[in-house]
Amino acid sequence: MPKWLTTSLFLLAFLLTTPIFAQEVGEQAPDFSAITLDNQPVWLSKDYVGKKPVLLVFWATWCPNCFKEIPKLKLLVHHFGNRFPLFAINIAIKDSLKKTRAFREKQGLNYPVIFDDGSYITSAYRVWGTPTLIIVGVNGDILYRASHTPTIQDINEHWAELTAK
Repeated sequence: MPKWLTTSLFLLAFLLTTPIFAQEVGEQAPDFSAITLDNQPVWLSKDYVGKKPVLLVFWATWCPNCFKEIPKLKLLVHHFGNRFPLFAINIAIKDSLKKTRAFREKQGLNYPVIFDDGSYITSAYRVWGTPTLIIVGVNGDILYRASHTPTIQDINEHWAELTAK
C-alpha cells in the first residue's frame, strides 16, 4: 500500500474517532467584535465582560426551531431590557445578509442581529447546530449552553451567578 494512502487512512481514522467538542459551560467565552444590522458595534470583552451577562443566540433564517424561539426571545428582551442584552447571531450558512435583514423586518425582532459573515463567531463558539443559545456571565465564562431559550424564572433564579464577577 502506498505511504500516502496509509497516512491518509490513519488521518481519516483519527478524525472519525476524535470527538468534536463545543465550548463547555464553565470555559472562558471567546471574545469577538462585530457590527449589528443597525451598524452598532459590539465587542464582548470591552462592552459586556465585567459589566453585564449576555445571551448569544446562534440561528439561521431557514431553521424551524429558531423560528419557534422568537416569541420567547422577544419576551426576555421585554422583561430584562438592557440588564441582560441579547444578540442574535446569524451563522451565515445558506443565508445572506439581504435575507437576514428581510427576516428581521418581517418578524419584528426587538433585539440586535449580527450577520456572522464567514462564520467566525460561530466557529469560535463551536456551534454545530441551530438554535444554540449561550449565556456569557459577567465574569466572561459560559454559564449556559442549550438549544432552547431559558425562561425568565430560570434567569431570575440564577441572576446572582450570572452577575458574579
